[in-house]
Parts: sequence; C-alpha cells; structure tokens
Amino acid sequence: MTQTNGETKLQKFHSVMQKVLKYGIVLALIAFIVLVLMNKDQFSEKVAKGTPEHKLTKIEVTDGDKVVQKFKAVSHTMERLDIMIDRNEQTGRAGSIDLNVKDSKGKSIFHITPTLLEVDGLTDMKATMRRTLRNENKWYKVVVNQKLNKGETYTIEITGKGIKAERPLYLYTSSNMGKIYQSAKLNGVTQKNFHVRTRVWTTQIDVSAVVLTVAITLALIILILTPLKIPEKWNKRFTWALFIVNPWVAFYMVEKVFYNPISVMNKLAFGMNILWYYILFFILLLIFNRVKWALLVGDVFLYAAAIGNYFVLAFRGTPITPADIYALGTAMDVADHYVLSYDKPAIVATVVLLGLCVFACKLDTYKIFHWKKRLVALLITAIVTVGSSFFLTRVDFLSKKGVAVNFWQQKRGYLKNGYILSFLMNIQYTIVSQPDGYSPEAVDKIADKYQVTQGTNKKLKQKPNVVVIMNETFSDLNVVNKIKTNKEVMPFINSLSENTIKGHMLVSVFGGGTSNSEYEFLTGNSVSSLPLNGNAYTQFVKHKVPSLASQLKQQGYDTLAFHPYKAHGWNRDTVYPLIGFDNFLDETSMNPNGEKFRGWYSDAEDYNKIIDIFNKKKAGQPLFLFNVTIQNHGGYLIADKNFKEEIKIKDEKATDTANRCNVWRSSAKT
Repeated sequence: MTQTNGETKLQKFHSVMQKVLKYGIVLALIAFIVLVLMNKDQFSEKVAKGTPEHKLTKIEVTDGDKVVQKFKAVSHTMERLDIMIDRNEQTGRAGSIDLNVKDSKGKSIFHITPTLLEVDGLTDMKATMRRTLRNENKWYKVVVNQKLNKGETYTIEITGKGIKAERPLYLYTSSNMGKIYQSAKLNGVTQKNFHVRTRVWTTQIDVSAVVLTVAITLALIILILTPLKIPEKWNKRFTWALFIVNPWVAFYMVEKVFYNPISVMNKLAFGMNILWYYILFFILLLIFNRVKWALLVGDVFLYAAAIGNYFVLAFRGTPITPADIYALGTAMDVADHYVLSYDKPAIVATVVLLGLCVFACKLDTYKIFHWKKRLVALLITAIVTVGSSFFLTRVDFLSKKGVAVNFWQQKRGYLKNGYILSFLMNIQYTIVSQPDGYSPEAVDKIADKYQVTQGTNKKLKQKPNVVVIMNETFSDLNVVNKIKTNKEVMPFINSLSENTIKGHMLVSVFGGGTSNSEYEFLTGNSVSSLPLNGNAYTQFVKHKVPSLASQLKQQGYDTLAFHPYKAHGWNRDTVYPLIGFDNFLDETSMNPNGEKFRGWYSDAEDYNKIIDIFNKKKAGQPLFLFNVTIQNHGGYLIADKNFKEEIKIKDEKATDTANRCNVWRSSAKT
C-alpha cells in the first residue's frame, strides 16, 4: 500500500513537472517571437541594385569627359557604390576622377576626387615574399554610407581630370541595367541603351526569413499544446531515436552560432566532436536516468555555452577558453554596459533549441536503467571518457591529422576544430608546469651576475611622489591604420614635446583582460609564461609576489592602488595586498553624483580624486599611487546624451570605432 502511494505521488510530481515544462516552453516560444520581431534587423542582407547584361562594352574617359548616370532609390541607404572599370594597368597613369552623387535637387550628398592610382588599385598593393599583389577586381568600390529618400532619383557624375588620351580610363557599360537605371549621358548627350555598369549596395530586411521563423515558432507552439497519446512501445522507440539523433542536431546548433559550416570540418575533428557530445548526453542520462531530462538539460546547457561564446566573440573577438572561467565574475560585472543583440545564426540556433525541447517534451518519461545496468553503463561511459581525454593529449598525432590548438588565432582554431573539441583541447594548457632546470638556487646563481645600482642624484632631499596612470583602452589607432576623421582625435597629447617622453607600448592583451597589463607593468613578469588566455590575477597570484609597489614600500613609500569600479573585479581586492599595496580605493570612494560617461566614471572625475588624495596625504611622506581608469572601457554603442560626440569617421561606417575615438579624445583633453 505504501509503495502504491509512493508511486502515485511520484506520478503526480511528474505530471506537475510536465505541465510546468510545457507551459514554460510555450512562454519561451512566445518570448522568442518577440525577440525575432525586435531583432528583425538581424535578418538584413546586403543587396546590390543594378543587374547588367553579360555582354561587356566600354567607353573611354579622358580629361574633361563627363558621364552622368541616374538611378531611382529603392531603399533608404546607399552604403557602397561599385563602378566597373578596366584595371589592366601595371603602372600608374596620370589624372583623377571627380565622383559626385547628387539628389534630385542637384545637391551633392557624396563627393570624392580619387587619383587613377587609387581607382586602379595601385595604392593598396600588398607585398609578399615572392611578388606584389594588387587588386585585379574590375569593380572600383567606394564606401558612401549616405541616407536616401526611397523613390527619389539620384545622379552619379563621373568627370575625368587630367587623364591623358593615350592612357584613358575605361568605364564598362551595359545596354540594360534594370528598371531603376535611366540611360546615361556622355558629355551632355543621352546615349540610347547605354548605362554605366554600377552597383548601389544597400541593406534590406529579408521579410520572408522573418515570416518563416515566426511561422515555425507558431507551429511549435501548436505542436506542444496539441495532446498526443503515443503508445508505450512507440514512445520508447521515438525516445531512443531522438536520443541518437539529438547530439548531431545539438552539434549543428552550437556551430551555427559560431558561423561554422560543419560540412567542411576536418573529418577526425568532426568525429571527435560527435563523440564528446554523446559522452555529455550519456553522463546526463546516468544522472537523470530519463532520456527526456537528459536531452532537455544537455540541449539548454550547450545552447547557453554557445550563446555565451557568441557574446564573448562579439565583445573581444576571441572565443571562450577554459581560463576564462576564472574571470566569469568580472565579465558579469561589466556585461550590463554592453549592447546585446542576436544575429541571424543565433536566432536560427534558438529555433533549433526550441524545436528539440518541444520534441523532447512530447515524450513520456520512464526509467532507462535499473541499478545493475546503470553501474555497467557508468563503467562504460567512464572508460570512454577517460580514453577520449587521453586521446586529446596525443598532441603530435592529432597535429599530423590536422587537429591542433591554434595558439596564435584561437578563433580560427575553433572554426577548424569545433567549439566543444577546441575548448576541451585547451584545458591541458591551463596547467602551469615548472620549466626545465628551474630551482631557487638556479635563480640565485643568475641574479649573482648582476650588481645592485643606486641613483646618482645625491642632492635629492626628499623622495618624489610616483603616480602611474594606466588609462583604460586609451590608444592611437593611427599607429596601426590611418583613419580619416573630421578632426584630430588627440591634439593635446600630440602637441606635448617639453619635458615629455613618448613611445609605443606593446601589451599582451587583446580584447579584454586589463589586469594582465597591470601584472606585467607592476611585476615585470611576462604573461607569456602563463597558459593561453590565462589571467595572472584570477588564477595564479595566491601568495606574495614582488612588484614595483613592494619595492617602493621597502624604500619608505606609502603604496595606494585606485580604480573607480568594483573592488572584486579581476580579484583586485585580494591581489593588491599580495603585491605590496597598503590600501585600495574602489568605486565606493567616489562621489556617487560625480561625472560619468556611459555609466563609467569619467577621467576628469578620476583625476579629481587623485588630486584630492594628494591634498589630504601626510606632508613629506612619499606616495606611490597606481591608478587604472574606467572611462574608456568597452560598451561603445551605448548612447549617452551627456557625452559630446565630436569625432566622426569619414571613410567607413564604423560607429563603434567612432565612439572609441570620442572617449579617447575626452581622455586626451582631461
């Protein structure tokens, strides 16, 4: 009787959980429809307006020649303009063109005067070890990024300037360019069945894809709400069929988020990925002893891992590695300062997840293993897991088969090997091993070769205060690539010459991980000796480490670290005392009503705090102050009406880059 009551209670519990699960998935499906409609711009695709015939004809353009081509705007933007030209020139030719785009009232909306060297692609040639490469594409491409009035007629004017008759510019033409193009004019004369081969690029929302996505989601809602009574025999068959198929679909789902076509993946990498997916689902099956819950938990877990990787890629350009787990807390702290949005692959992956959840939800649950069979299954799973883990350490063999960690470009390695496999392969590199020949005695022997030196300024009566400011993300992009802006980004910094030492600084950090730059500067140790993507503060500084702070402390200095954000970020509140700082001031020391940009304390507010610290410090007592600013931290797409945006990028559509330049300009003026 007691057993029957127990079984009845268990059945009631499963019934309640089934209803909670069903309606939870329905709510998720409805929320997904809202997400799709809110992010319908992510279904946008670049479209070129202008479809020429296949037959190629061309005309000569020399000094004074003017070609006019009109077209009707069928969208609200003109992102790029392509003009087909003859680039069969191996050496430069004289002259330039005047390229002007005008609206229906004759007002210029875009105007440039490129030389023929630029038009022919001779200014952006790339040198290689054997030869020089230049752009052989016949399309001369110009970034325009101008708004258009849909339905209005616009004019493209191309005028030759200083082009010699013996070496003219050839423009390709077509007798038919579609309905939006009018016949072109050459030197004021309309040419019958004559059009300049141009392409006007714009971005349009793929409405059919939006409708299809919403329709599939509605179909899933109907399916999950429709009662289905599946016979027990067929329920078991469908259950195992779904368990066998699910890992393959989950693999596709994860790689879809990562823009990775699994059809071209290395065969061995493909097989290893599938094996690990099966291992994961078997482990979950052993835990829950029910296929439904194993599939639901596994699919949601894998989807969450893929979406997490998707956002990390969007923020810093590199995928998640095992070392990032130690920095999870810091990542969560700054996440609210970023704009999160789903792109088309992520939306497709979400559809796949919801579909898998709906199919799993329709199945009845039942115990898979009794305890003896469960032990056998556990033993087999353990053997396969250990064997697969050992196989991952056979680095040389795997490398010969084309499966290896790409230390230089993790993103490329993840694309080649798959997300889950790449993550697992990286685990072995998070372990720091002692270098060959290392011992304290060996270090002392090396140190004995060097003499301790002292300063030569014997007249110095008082030790100077030392202030180090590490300005978050502050950099000059023109060092890497010249960017055309409407005004100079950092004129004050560039004007400094007296009592100023300037130079370039190379850091080991790309796209996140500020504290590693701190660690290298303060300790003199390179993070190159740490595991890939490792973080010194969160993983390895667990005891006292000699640093600039501890050295100055021995010289009688007070030592103070200051960062106007959360104390626990990158474990600073734990690490700073270990590397010699007496005190640490975080955001709680700031004026809560102080100036902020995009939610971060401004550099001006930061520096006012430093001034306040020195005004209050004990006279005659030298101070070493190490400050890490926060104003320029990422999250550049967040609008701030209180922040004056002075910088605009002239040669490309780069909102993120422009916003970076604006915050850097603010820092440079502070």
